[in-house]
Amino acid sequence: MAANPKSVEFALAPEPGPVKSTGLAKTLEANAVPLPGRRRASITELVPASLRHDMIALAAYDRAAERDFAPGHELEDWLEAERDVDATLRSRYL
Repeated sequence: MAANPKSVEFALAPEPGPVKSTGLAKTLEANAVPLPGRRRASITELVPASLRHDMIALAAYDRAAERDFAPGHELEDWLEAERDVDATLRSRYL
């Protein structure tokens, strides 16, 4: 006895369009109340320190390159890169 294979067709859902930011996520994050007995994880608990350091170093290098490596702004470059990387990590993982 040969079984008759049934033909099944699947339709793929269309690709979603770009997501527009409404600011809702920021509002929810700003007003979030932690559940009792739970705390939010810190960036250092979610991302290895060595990876975070490398991300900051690359971002600081990019900042220095944008101003043709003019001396005297190394600390400023690093601190701004650190803020940018932490903000990016927070928005993605926290």
